[in-house]
Amino acid sequence: MQQQIRFCKTADGVRLAYASVGAGEPPLVKAANWLSHVEYDWRTPVWRPFLERLARNRRVVRYDARGCGLSDWDVDEYSLEVWVRDLEAVVDAAGLKRFSLLGISQGGPIAITYAVRHPERVSRLVLLGAYARGYSELLARPAILVESTAGSFSYRNVPLRIVAAYLRHGVFDPLDLAAAVLGAAAAYAVITARRSRR
Repeated sequence: MQQQIRFCKTADGVRLAYASVGAGEPPLVKAANWLSHVEYDWRTPVWRPFLERLARNRRVVRYDARGCGLSDWDVDEYSLEVWVRDLEAVVDAAGLKRFSLLGISQGGPIAITYAVRHPERVSRLVLLGAYARGYSELLARPAILVESTAGSFSYRNVPLRIVAAYLRHGVFDPLDLAAAVLGAAAAYAVITARRSRR
């Protein structure tokens, strides 16, 4: 299995590296997290088995965040807003219309925000070791995600078999998960979005 590395530019001129491997529908996009390197991650015994398993029956697209890996290092801004715009640039450059979205660690808030803004493009949302309200909020209320999702999705130590099952069967509508994680304001947005989709 070989990956292809390509580059795209963001609206603010930052060059991002993204990699694509595998084939099949629906594709899976992994939102960037800290300290990635699409070339080296593919070679490591840490990430390669995980990525190969994900790409067994689908196309997997992942990218280096600004300031990491093969993407531009000399950038002026780091924020959730620009990270979401970076994800938008990558999926557009990769030609993806609808896809599953995986957020690991720092990629979680990026994936959640993208799914809330673009529910028509996200078929499934998977969060692994992620957070929505920030690390300090989780320390204050460590069971927040487990309670919010009524035991259907565990925040910590999610086994790969659960992630794989989720990708196959889609336990949550992305809007449901966003509402559960983000709270009442998002729940109102979900209800409004659902009404407009009917």
